[in-house]
Amino acid sequence: MAEVKSGPKAVNPVFDFSHWRTMEDIEKFNELATGSLADQRKGLATIVKSWELDLDPRDPKSYLKMTPGQWKKLNEVANEATKNFLADAD
Repeated sequence: MAEVKSGPKAVNPVFDFSHWRTMEDIEKFNELATGSLADQRKGLATIVKSWELDLDPRDPKSYLKMTPGQWKKLNEVANEATKNFLADAD
């Protein structure tokens, strides 16, 4: 009988957009978010305040330790969070 291994740990990020005060701030993030994987890691490190991984979310190198599934899920959640931030802006 094969051993069943648990999947990768959930990321469950908490985002912080408090430093987004102008569209210039959002544009800087967007340039990183749409760039290379290295740029995307730098961008995410500016908005992910915490997560359930035993890594520092403010360090772009931490993202290299994620599984592809964790990376995919984090990007999906981050995209939704940034859309919601803009939709709720006043």
